[in-house]
Amino acid sequence: MNTYLFSYLDGIEDHVQADRVEYDCDDRTVTAILSDNVVYLAPISNIRSVRRQPSKP
Repeated sequence: MNTYLFSYLDGIEDHVQADRVEYDCDDRTVTAILSDNVVYLAPISNIRSVRRQPSKP
């Protein structure tokens, strides 16, 4: 499992644990998926960046 840092245009940040993150350019959404379940869904227009965080040893 990975941790992703979602940064929003208003400066707020969220840490989301997910197996993967998918971008849908047609729907203009970002989806984080954990064990084949959607754990996060947001419109691309609200997000500044999505960064996978380094794994801790």
